[in-house]
Amino acid sequence: MLLNDIILMWGSDTSLAPYQNVINFNFVANQQCYKFGIGDQYDVNTEPMIDILSFTYEINPGDGNNLVFACEMMTETEYASILYRGVATYPAQYLMRPFAEYTELVVQPLPQQDFPVQLVLKQRLAEIGLYQDLECRFPPGFLLCLKYQLMLDICDAFSFECSTSFQLKAANALKSMQANNKMDLYSRKTETISDKRRQVFPFTGWFT
Repeated sequence: MLLNDIILMWGSDTSLAPYQNVINFNFVANQQCYKFGIGDQYDVNTEPMIDILSFTYEINPGDGNNLVFACEMMTETEYASILYRGVATYPAQYLMRPFAEYTELVVQPLPQQDFPVQLVLKQRLAEIGLYQDLECRFPPGFLLCLKYQLMLDICDAFSFECSTSFQLKAANALKSMQANNKMDLYSRKTETISDKRRQVFPFTGWFT
């Protein structure tokens, strides 16, 4: 239980999630919201998302042109400022809303037809089961940090003080993992300088 508590806590932090995944699904014509979670009740049956590194979809797949559009992230404030939310054309922006059991993905404008989508993303880490081989699931750096944190939590649970050198090793291991797991800051930067006309005139002219 203690080990799963650590994994679930770290698994919701994109700077600590040890790997990224690729998910393919389809936009549905005129559908704006897509839910990602474990179970058939969700649009995409997979672990909830915690971060999107790349969001692209293909226009007219199969015609040989390989025309791919990318969506940019927007904030709740930016989404609230959109005047025309019912227009169906080519999605240009997305909003990611994390909930307890699933993640909701909102796209704007609505897709005018079914498009194949590819997401490069980070997802929440699922709980581990009894006798599960952690070395097959997590990379070495993450496992090392996990071992250090587990020892620290056990010591704290039994009111045992860890040595200063052990605490320093644990802190350095965590910093090293975070340094090797940097976020894509470029995609965050473009969020704040995106053309505000995108929220007022949702037409295909955006892409010119």
